[in-house]
Amino acid sequence: MDPVKKRRATYQDVIDSPEHMVADIVVPDLAGWRRERLSLSPDASFIAVPPDWTCEVLSRSTEKYDREEKMPLYAASGVAYAWLVHPRRRTIETFQLREGQQGQLVATATHRDVERARIEPFDAIEFDVAVLWADAALPTRASEEPAHYAVGG
Repeated sequence: MDPVKKRRATYQDVIDSPEHMVADIVVPDLAGWRRERLSLSPDASFIAVPPDWTCEVLSRSTEKYDREEKMPLYAASGVAYAWLVHPRRRTIETFQLREGQQGQLVATATHRDVERARIEPFDAIEFDVAVLWADAALPTRASEEPAHYAVGG
């Protein structure tokens, strides 16, 4: 059994590839729960409580599915925050479930390249976005979008 599923999650925990959702089983690349919302049983085979935050790492083969299939499911399940990380474009797109718009995640920002940002729900810390791209491969085919670099500082 996966050791991530055996231990009790805390607020600081971010679980990679968790199996959660109730009706429609989808597996985000990363997910996080507030401590007060999640209590894991050591024998649980999946997590039935939708996460507070999800993160999908986009690729050519998954981007359409992640955007068009998973994001609406996350919104309908009440996921409050979602990030779409695109290594080739070197961006983090952020979304938030808005009051009065239940079932819809609304775009809140796009963070690029070398920015430093406070990104909800982890806005208590300043995040160096450039760290994500330090080892990311650049596009190798003409059909792939090149990375965009900010000049100056």
